[in-house]
Amino acid sequence: MPSNREIRKLLRPLLQRRSDLREHQRAVFFVPLTHYLRGAIFVQGWSSPAFTVWSFAMQLYDGIDQIDFGIARSKKHRDYSAAWRNDWETTSLDLCAYIEGCVLPIVQPMTTPREHERLPAYVHNFYDDPFTSPMFTFRAAVGACFDGKFDLAERLTASVSPPIFPAGRRGSTKYNWDFHRRARHLLKLLRTDRSRVPKLLHDWEAFTVKSCGLEKFWTATPFPCDLKTKGQGAG
Repeated sequence: MPSNREIRKLLRPLLQRRSDLREHQRAVFFVPLTHYLRGAIFVQGWSSPAFTVWSFAMQLYDGIDQIDFGIARSKKHRDYSAAWRNDWETTSLDLCAYIEGCVLPIVQPMTTPREHERLPAYVHNFYDDPFTSPMFTFRAAVGACFDGKFDLAERLTASVSPPIFPAGRRGSTKYNWDFHRRARHLLKLLRTDRSRVPKLLHDWEAFTVKSCGLEKFWTATPFPCDLKTKGQGAG
């Protein structure tokens, strides 16, 4: 696996010609960074110097605490064997051309739930069918909240929210590592006070950005639902 310094060296030609890209945490992604992180990420290969580059796009407002690139063979990816260090220049040129020509055009439009969900493999993160995946359902529910579609969000969230446990069990629900628990927190707001949902999305986004060390790239911006919930309560 390349070191962070080696990754920056391999990506140098791409970063020099593209002012809309940044490299951080073994990923190259679009800026300005608002509600979606989209780009390519380096992942450990089978042998120590080998690596794979995966395309990815993720919501920044669902409360996750790490960059979730997902693994689905229908997504763009390319393997580089341990021999890449024998020819830095060729590897760099191939890598930069692959990311720019094959990866970025796919994920660049993914700045809204509608564009993100056009390719379901970029929403959930396992090999299972995305349309039966609880994680896909939760993220679709959060995407519905993004647009202020709270009736849809409530129906989706109810299908992945776990039963109520005794107070204190498994810790906080708002920032819990288990998305089922975060879904329970969201469902409570959807059923009792929908005017608080936009703030939850803002809180989750700030939490995810900080957890992933992306603060210096991020610009906090409104959600479409912000305007739709002004003056609303539980309706």
